[in-house]
Amino acid sequence: MKENKSFIQALKTASQAANAKNSLPILDYFLVDGNTITITNLEVTMKVQFEGEPFNACLPIETVLKGLKHVNGDFDISINGRMAKFKAGDFEFDVPVEDVDNFVKIEEVNAEYINVFDVCIGEAMKFVEMTEFTRLRPVLNGVAFIPSNGLLNIVSTSGNILYEQRTEIEFNKSFVLPIKACGIIKDISEFEIASDGKKASIKYDGVEVISTLSEGQFPNYKSVIPDNKSQLDVDWMQLSSSIERVS
Repeated sequence: MKENKSFIQALKTASQAANAKNSLPILDYFLVDGNTITITNLEVTMKVQFEGEPFNACLPIETVLKGLKHVNGDFDISINGRMAKFKAGDFEFDVPVEDVDNFVKIEEVNAEYINVFDVCIGEAMKFVEMTEFTRLRPVLNGVAFIPSNGLLNIVSTSGNILYEQRTEIEFNKSFVLPIKACGIIKDISEFEIASDGKKASIKYDGVEVISTLSEGQFPNYKSVIPDNKSQLDVDWMQLSSSIERVS
Protein backbone atom coordinates (compact mmCIF):
# COMPACT_ATOMS: atom_id res chain seq x y z
CA MET A 1 0.00 0.00 0.00
CA LYS A 2 1.25 3.49 -0.83
CA GLU A 3 0.59 6.17 1.78
CA ASN A 4 1.49 9.84 2.22
CA LYS A 5 1.65 12.64 4.76
CA SER A 6 -2.09 12.33 5.37
CA PHE A 7 -1.43 9.01 7.12
CA ILE A 8 1.36 10.53 9.22
CA GLN A 9 -0.75 13.53 10.22
CA ALA A 10 -3.73 11.32 11.08
CA LEU A 11 -1.50 9.14 13.28
CA LYS A 12 -0.07 12.18 15.08
CA THR A 13 -3.56 13.53 15.69
CA ALA A 14 -4.90 10.21 16.96
CA SER A 15 -1.87 9.74 19.25
CA GLN A 16 -3.31 12.45 21.54
CA ALA A 17 -5.40 9.62 23.01
CA ALA A 18 -2.35 7.47 23.78
CA ASN A 19 -0.92 7.03 27.28
CA ALA A 20 2.80 6.81 27.98
CA LYS A 21 2.18 3.69 30.06
CA ASN A 22 -0.68 1.23 29.66
CA SER A 23 -1.93 -1.67 31.74
CA LEU A 24 -2.90 -3.59 28.59
CA PRO A 25 -0.18 -4.22 25.94
CA ILE A 26 -2.71 -3.87 23.10
CA LEU A 27 -3.19 -0.20 24.04
CA ASP A 28 0.36 0.43 22.80
CA TYR A 29 -0.94 -0.35 19.31
CA PHE A 30 -3.16 1.56 16.89
CA LEU A 31 -5.76 0.06 14.60
CA VAL A 32 -5.98 0.81 10.90
CA ASP A 33 -9.43 -0.11 9.62
CA GLY A 34 -9.78 0.92 5.98
CA ASN A 35 -9.01 4.65 5.97
CA THR A 36 -9.43 5.19 9.72
CA ILE A 37 -6.76 5.16 12.45
CA THR A 38 -7.99 4.37 15.98
CA ILE A 39 -6.07 4.90 19.23
CA THR A 40 -7.55 4.46 22.71
CA ASN A 41 -6.56 4.54 26.37
CA LEU A 42 -9.98 3.11 27.38
CA GLU A 43 -11.11 6.51 28.71
CA VAL A 44 -10.58 8.50 25.51
CA THR A 45 -10.62 7.12 21.98
CA MET A 46 -9.68 8.97 18.80
CA LYS A 47 -10.66 7.93 15.28
CA VAL A 48 -8.99 9.91 12.49
CA GLN A 49 -9.52 9.47 8.77
CA PHE A 50 -6.65 9.64 6.27
CA GLU A 51 -6.28 9.75 2.50
CA GLY A 52 -4.54 6.87 0.77
CA GLU A 53 -4.97 3.19 0.10
CA PRO A 54 -7.15 1.47 2.72
CA PHE A 55 -5.83 -1.54 4.62
CA ASN A 56 -6.30 -3.40 7.92
CA ALA A 57 -3.54 -3.75 10.51
CA CYS A 58 -2.70 -3.29 14.16
CA LEU A 59 0.67 -1.55 14.60
CA PRO A 60 2.78 -0.24 17.53
CA ILE A 61 2.22 3.49 18.07
CA GLU A 62 5.61 4.63 19.39
CA THR A 63 7.76 2.65 16.94
CA VAL A 64 5.80 3.76 13.88
CA LEU A 65 5.77 7.41 14.99
CA LYS A 66 9.54 7.36 15.52
CA GLY A 67 10.15 5.74 12.15
CA LEU A 68 7.86 8.10 10.23
CA LYS A 69 9.72 11.13 11.64
CA HIS A 70 12.33 10.40 8.95
CA VAL A 71 9.79 10.27 6.09
CA ASN A 72 8.97 13.46 4.19
CA GLY A 73 6.93 12.24 1.22
CA ASP A 74 5.10 9.15 0.01
CA PHE A 75 6.01 5.76 1.44
CA ASP A 76 4.98 2.12 1.03
CA ILE A 77 3.59 -0.22 3.67
CA SER A 78 3.73 -3.96 3.08
CA ILE A 79 2.49 -6.56 5.56
CA ASN A 80 3.90 -10.08 5.57
CA GLY A 81 2.64 -12.33 8.33
CA ARG A 82 3.51 -10.83 11.72
CA MET A 83 5.68 -7.99 10.38
CA ALA A 84 4.99 -4.74 8.53
CA LYS A 85 7.63 -2.98 6.43
CA PHE A 86 7.66 0.80 5.94
CA LYS A 87 9.77 1.92 2.99
CA ALA A 88 10.53 5.41 1.64
CA GLY A 89 13.36 5.51 -0.89
CA ASP A 90 16.47 4.00 0.68
CA PHE A 91 15.01 4.20 4.19
CA GLU A 92 12.98 1.34 5.61
CA PHE A 93 12.04 -0.11 8.98
CA ASP A 94 10.06 -3.12 10.21
CA VAL A 95 7.51 -3.26 13.04
CA PRO A 96 5.57 -6.17 14.58
CA VAL A 97 1.91 -6.63 13.66
CA GLU A 98 -0.77 -7.57 16.18
CA ASP A 99 -3.98 -9.39 15.26
CA VAL A 100 -6.69 -6.78 14.55
CA ASP A 101 -9.22 -8.96 16.41
CA ASN A 102 -7.23 -8.39 19.61
CA PHE A 103 -7.75 -4.63 19.49
CA VAL A 104 -10.11 -3.15 22.07
CA LYS A 105 -13.74 -3.09 20.96
CA ILE A 106 -14.95 0.51 20.97
CA GLU A 107 -18.63 1.03 21.72
CA GLU A 108 -20.31 3.63 19.55
CA VAL A 109 -22.38 6.45 21.06
CA ASN A 110 -25.92 5.97 19.81
CA ALA A 111 -27.47 9.39 20.34
CA GLU A 112 -28.49 12.44 18.36
CA TYR A 113 -25.65 14.78 17.42
CA ILE A 114 -25.97 18.50 18.13
CA ASN A 115 -23.95 21.15 16.32
CA VAL A 116 -21.95 23.26 18.77
CA PHE A 117 -20.36 26.45 17.47
CA ASP A 118 -18.62 29.62 18.71
CA VAL A 119 -17.56 27.99 21.98
CA CYS A 120 -14.36 28.37 24.03
CA ILE A 121 -13.52 24.99 25.55
CA GLY A 122 -9.90 26.12 25.89
CA GLU A 123 -10.97 29.19 27.84
CA ALA A 124 -13.17 27.09 30.13
CA MET A 125 -10.26 24.71 30.77
CA LYS A 126 -8.21 27.53 32.30
CA PHE A 127 -10.48 27.46 35.33
CA VAL A 128 -10.24 23.71 35.93
CA GLU A 129 -7.57 23.36 38.60
CA MET A 130 -6.61 20.39 40.76
CA THR A 131 -7.16 21.88 44.23
CA GLU A 132 -8.06 20.26 47.54
CA PHE A 133 -11.66 21.24 46.82
CA THR A 134 -11.82 19.68 43.35
CA ARG A 135 -9.71 16.62 44.26
CA LEU A 136 -12.56 15.38 46.41
CA ARG A 137 -15.08 16.14 43.66
CA PRO A 138 -13.92 14.48 40.40
CA VAL A 139 -16.99 15.84 38.58
CA LEU A 140 -15.39 19.31 38.80
CA ASN A 141 -12.27 18.16 36.90
CA GLY A 142 -13.81 18.81 33.53
CA VAL A 143 -16.02 21.17 31.56
CA ALA A 144 -19.78 20.91 32.05
CA PHE A 145 -22.30 21.06 29.20
CA ILE A 146 -25.47 22.22 30.94
CA PRO A 147 -28.82 23.17 29.38
CA SER A 148 -30.47 26.30 30.77
CA ASN A 149 -33.91 27.22 29.49
CA GLY A 150 -33.26 24.85 26.58
CA LEU A 151 -29.96 26.51 25.64
CA LEU A 152 -26.37 25.34 26.20
CA ASN A 153 -24.12 26.78 28.90
CA ILE A 154 -20.41 25.86 29.07
CA VAL A 155 -19.36 25.85 32.75
CA SER A 156 -16.16 25.15 34.69
CA THR A 157 -14.78 26.00 38.12
CA SER A 158 -11.65 25.81 40.24
CA GLY A 159 -13.70 25.98 43.42
CA ASN A 160 -12.82 29.66 43.78
CA ILE A 161 -13.57 30.97 40.29
CA LEU A 162 -16.59 30.13 38.16
CA TYR A 163 -16.61 30.34 34.35
CA GLU A 164 -19.85 30.32 32.35
CA GLN A 165 -20.29 30.82 28.62
CA ARG A 166 -23.90 31.21 27.54
CA THR A 167 -24.79 30.23 23.99
CA GLU A 168 -27.84 30.27 21.74
CA ILE A 169 -27.50 26.56 20.97
CA GLU A 170 -30.49 24.34 21.68
CA PHE A 171 -29.38 21.64 24.11
CA ASN A 172 -31.24 19.18 26.34
CA LYS A 173 -28.61 16.95 28.00
CA SER A 174 -26.34 17.67 30.94
CA PHE A 175 -22.91 16.05 31.33
CA VAL A 176 -19.29 16.78 32.24
CA LEU A 177 -16.53 16.18 29.69
CA PRO A 178 -13.25 15.15 31.43
CA ILE A 179 -10.22 17.40 31.10
CA LYS A 180 -8.24 15.06 28.80
CA ALA A 181 -10.97 15.07 26.17
CA CYS A 182 -11.35 18.83 26.59
CA GLY A 183 -7.64 19.25 25.88
CA ILE A 184 -8.08 17.56 22.51
CA ILE A 185 -10.87 19.89 21.37
CA LYS A 186 -9.71 23.04 23.18
CA ASP A 187 -8.89 24.84 19.91
CA ILE A 188 -11.94 23.58 18.00
CA SER A 189 -14.67 26.22 17.85
CA GLU A 190 -17.26 24.15 15.97
CA PHE A 191 -18.05 20.45 16.34
CA GLU A 192 -20.88 17.95 16.67
CA ILE A 193 -21.46 16.27 20.02
CA ALA A 194 -23.68 13.43 21.23
CA SER A 195 -24.03 11.73 24.60
CA ASP A 196 -25.73 8.55 25.77
CA GLY A 197 -25.24 9.34 29.46
CA LYS A 198 -22.05 7.27 29.82
CA LYS A 199 -19.97 8.47 26.90
CA ALA A 200 -19.77 11.47 24.62
CA SER A 201 -18.77 11.53 20.96
CA ILE A 202 -17.33 14.66 19.38
CA LYS A 203 -16.88 14.89 15.60
CA TYR A 204 -15.02 17.50 13.55
CA ASP A 205 -12.92 17.59 10.36
CA GLY A 206 -12.72 13.82 9.87
CA VAL A 207 -11.93 13.23 13.57
CA GLU A 208 -14.07 11.52 16.20
CA VAL A 209 -13.29 11.72 19.92
CA ILE A 210 -15.14 9.26 22.17
CA SER A 211 -14.77 9.92 25.88
CA THR A 212 -16.23 8.46 29.05
CA LEU A 213 -18.08 11.09 31.07
CA SER A 214 -17.28 12.22 34.59
CA GLU A 215 -19.58 10.56 37.09
CA GLY A 216 -21.72 12.63 39.40
CA GLN A 217 -23.92 15.71 39.24
CA PHE A 218 -22.35 19.09 38.57
CA PRO A 219 -23.19 21.47 41.47
CA ASN A 220 -26.00 23.99 41.17
CA TYR A 221 -23.65 26.78 40.14
CA LYS A 222 -26.54 29.20 39.52
CA SER A 223 -26.97 29.57 43.28
CA VAL A 224 -23.61 31.37 43.63
CA ILE A 225 -24.20 33.87 40.82
CA PRO A 226 -25.42 37.20 42.24
CA ASP A 227 -29.04 37.92 41.40
CA ASN A 228 -28.56 41.68 41.56
CA LYS A 229 -29.74 43.21 38.29
CA SER A 230 -27.69 46.38 38.79
CA GLN A 231 -25.00 46.97 36.18
CA LEU A 232 -22.02 49.30 36.14
CA ASP A 233 -20.35 50.16 32.84
CA VAL A 234 -16.64 50.99 33.14
CA ASP A 235 -13.74 51.55 30.79
CA TRP A 236 -11.64 48.37 30.85
CA MET A 237 -8.28 50.11 30.38
CA GLN A 238 -8.98 52.60 33.19
CA LEU A 239 -10.16 49.84 35.53
CA SER A 240 -7.15 47.64 34.73
CA SER A 241 -4.74 50.54 35.21
CA SER A 242 -6.32 51.52 38.53
CA ILE A 243 -6.16 47.96 39.88
CA GLU A 244 -2.52 47.67 38.85
CA ARG A 245 -1.61 50.93 40.61
CA VAL A 246 -3.31 50.10 43.92
CA SER A 247 -1.92 46.56 43.93
